[in-house]
Amino acid sequence: MSTRIEAQPEAIAMPLQKDRQVSPLRMKITLLIAGFGPLLAIGLFLQSKGFFG
Repeated sequence: MSTRIEAQPEAIAMPLQKDRQVSPLRMKITLLIAGFGPLLAIGLFLQSKGFFG
């Protein structure tokens, strides 16, 4: 019980830790989703308004 309470602040802390890096593949996938998500949303919005046709 006490170990769970002690380990909690590490999970809440910002992920700026040097010892635990995110894998490059996961970073690329995250950046792709973050990059193409808004573009896809804008494209679908414009298509629904008849912008491309």
